[in-house]
Parts: sequence; C-alpha cells; structure tokens
Amino acid sequence: MQYDKQRRTLSMSAQPNASSLEIRTFGSFEEIQALNQFEVNAPLNPANYKRLFGDYHLPEKVRCCVQKENGKLCEEPHNHGWLVERADGKLTLVGGDCGVNKFGADRRLMIDLSHYRNEKARQERIASLSEALTAKSERLGALGKMQADVKALESRMQKTTSQFGLLTARRLQDMVRTRRYEVFITATRQRTETDSNGHTTYENSSFQHRLGSLAALDLVTAGAFNALYDAVNDIVRAYELAETLIKEPDLRRKSKQVNAVAGRLQQYAGSIQEGQRLLDLERKFFENDFSLFCFLTKDKNERAKAAMLAMSRLGKKSEKIEPGNWLAKREANIKELLQVQSISIG
Repeated sequence: MQYDKQRRTLSMSAQPNASSLEIRTFGSFEEIQALNQFEVNAPLNPANYKRLFGDYHLPEKVRCCVQKENGKLCEEPHNHGWLVERADGKLTLVGGDCGVNKFGADRRLMIDLSHYRNEKARQERIASLSEALTAKSERLGALGKMQADVKALESRMQKTTSQFGLLTARRLQDMVRTRRYEVFITATRQRTETDSNGHTTYENSSFQHRLGSLAALDLVTAGAFNALYDAVNDIVRAYELAETLIKEPDLRRKSKQVNAVAGRLQQYAGSIQEGQRLLDLERKFFENDFSLFCFLTKDKNERAKAAMLAMSRLGKKSEKIEPGNWLAKREANIKELLQVQSISIG
C-alpha cells in the first residue's frame, strides 16, 4: 500500500481540546478486552487513524497492530503503548516506540500524543496537589516532629564537637567536603649500620599507615542540618501557595504554578527520609574510635583537647592521668605495633 499519497489527501485532524480530552490509562489487557470497541489485531494505518483513545502499561506483552506497507502487522511485542481508535470506531494497539518511529510520520498522531501526554501530566500534577493538601495536617505534623528531633540531635552534636579545637574542626570539615574519611599517620623506621671501621650510618624509611576511618561526619558540620531545615521551610511555604492556588477557578491557566508547587510538595518524602538518615547517623558517630580525632592536626593543645574527649568516651576521664600522657601512651602502642621509632601527622 502507498500511504504517502493517502496522507496528502487526508485533511488534518483538529487539535484536541484539552478541556475535553479524556485520559484513560489501562493496567491490564483484560481491561482493554472488556471494551466493546476493541478488536484483536485490528490493522492501523494513516488512512484509518481517527484519534488517540488512551494509554496502557501492562505486566504482559502485547503485539503492535501498526500496518506496514506490505500489508502485514508490525507485531512488535511491548508492555507500554497507546490504544488508538480507527475511523470505523474500532480500538487497536500501538506500541509506545512504534507510535513514534513507525507511525510517527503521520503528524496527526504526533500532535495527539503531545496533547495527551501534556494533559495527563497536568491532571497528575493537580491530583498530586489535591492529595498533598488532603494530607497537609498529617505531613506538616510529621515534618515538625522530625525537625524538632533533628534540632535536638544538632544540639547534642554541638555539645560534643565544641570540645574540638578550631584546627581539628576545620580538618573534619575538609574530610566531609572531600568525602575522604580515613585517618593516616606517617611512620618512620630507623635503620643503623656500622662498618668495619666503626663508623655508624643511619637510614630512615617512612611509610603511611592507616589508623582507621571516621563515620557519620555529616553530623559535625552545619551543612546537612541547614539543608534539611531549608527543605522543610520550603515545603511549608509551598503548602501556603497550594492553599491559594487550589481556589483558582481555572487551574489550566496556572499550569506552571501548579507544576512548581506540586514539585516542591513532592519533596516531603525525601525530607522525611533525610531527617531519619541524620538521626540514624548519631549511633554510628558515637561508635567511632575517638582516639582517631587526636591525629587530625599537629597542634599539641588541640590534640590534648581531642584526647580528653576520647578519654571521656572510654570512661577514663576520672582517672588521674593527663590527656597528653594518655596520648603519648597511645602513640607508644602504635610505634610498638608498627615496630617504628617515630610517628607523625601529615
């Protein structure tokens, strides 16, 4: 068959009126079969195309009924496609890809597909907006409780991290920024040799040693907390806008605003998840080996502060031992383990 000539003689269908465009989405082949107009293997070509009837997303595969130029059906198996009405009123199947690649040369279908997709997206946004408003009280309550819990967590973390010195805090911020959480030291082993004349030479060899890794460091900076608070505040403001927007007599004229507000309200689930993530990190943070905080800077005073915190976490704060002496003992254990003469930071 020669469809090109037929296309030229066919008048262009009028663009569908979005206000009267009905969205029909089918989730099973049984639903489609139940339609009186549906006919299995009904060929579709540009000459008998009338309009787009609906879309389907099926668990099972069905076969495309676009008619090729040799008269045979396309029969491409697919799960997602379009239900199309022919000029004789019969409904038939068009695969999602075939609707564009094989039948898409017919401009009428392309226009109908575009309008259908746009209208479906618009209706889904309005439905999303209405759903969010229905759950407003519940969701804002959940956000408020979660934010209060996270603020309490932030207060507990500030009480802990305030015991670090400025240089240690900056190093922790760098670790968060670079996502590199391992703590290394430089270990130096000294080798001595004495020749036959009694002359002694010393040779030093240095290597890096990984002491361990620090977890849940998102909690030691304000970034993660502030990002969550901003997200919650944005959702609250979006609800205020949604309350006003939903009262508009014709939401069709406010499509951009509806899309923007609905999109912001959809951040609710992600914000709840992020809040829970931060709360779950607290246990991981306090499971850290706090002696690692003593090896983030060379500054003796700051290392002593970190040692005091580590001793407190180990329950040794009440012992009559200076933080510096406790840290020296810790370094001696490391040197003995590595069989080296000295260790350094950096």
